[in-house]
Amino acid sequence: MVSFACLICGGRDLALVLDRCRDFYLGLPVVVDYARCGTCGLTQQVPIPRSTEGFYLDYPMHVPKRRIFSLARNLLIRRVYFAPGSGDAGKTLLDFGCGDGSFLERVEGKVARRLGFEPSACQANAVSARLGIPVASDLADSTTVPDGSVDIVTSHFVLEHLTDLWGTFAYWHRILRPRGSLHLAVPNIDCFEARLFGRRWHGLDAPRHVSFPAGRSLEWLAAKSGFKVIRRGTGVFPNTWGASLVAAALGRHHQALFMLLMPLAFVLAFLMPHSTTVYELRKEA
Repeated sequence: MVSFACLICGGRDLALVLDRCRDFYLGLPVVVDYARCGTCGLTQQVPIPRSTEGFYLDYPMHVPKRRIFSLARNLLIRRVYFAPGSGDAGKTLLDFGCGDGSFLERVEGKVARRLGFEPSACQANAVSARLGIPVASDLADSTTVPDGSVDIVTSHFVLEHLTDLWGTFAYWHRILRPRGSLHLAVPNIDCFEARLFGRRWHGLDAPRHVSFPAGRSLEWLAAKSGFKVIRRGTGVFPNTWGASLVAAALGRHHQALFMLLMPLAFVLAFLMPHSTTVYELRKEA
């Protein structure tokens, strides 16, 4: 592993933890390995893919959902997605990695202004047209989202997909106002659920999940980027339990069986809510 470097600290003391991980969700013919950095603790793919664009062909998260899916999400998923309070009514919120735009739809009327970011220009334009709000697709673009214009950045299940962690944190720091907040939700690769299912853990989602910043590695990245971690918690996210059970049983994803198992998955996620870690960070002055 000496030929690979850690995405966060640049260290080369990387030890293999999972090898020959295949795509159980979309079935792409891609096999990847994961290693852990001995310096900061980050678990990441080795090698880092040059491009991840081909991993998202027909990606379900980019397709607008029916209302029943939104209702199910609100019912089953707890303490994962940022919930604006009364004090946020006059603020500007940017959802980074906004996907199908469903979260931005949920916060309509709860914040003064909504913005989005999606790295695919095509997807960004589609969400912008559907919701009627600005959605950027380029980190260098300061026209759509001016520097220092955002109060709250949310990024739910996005950080693990990125190959440029430093550039992304620099972007967040640039667009946020002083003491602005950053809310992150990331899969916890050190949880019991991940150890139980191994390569078939849905939170691994190879090859789309490139790394798993958490704990010491995330605090390192945040501090060096001008942020302070002010809260860390867990959220009830039954999707990983449900999809992992399906992958363990069938060796692939099956949507009907996944939906059938969701009541059991919710109970398991409620009893063991450690598959998802939720962070609140603050931009330091």
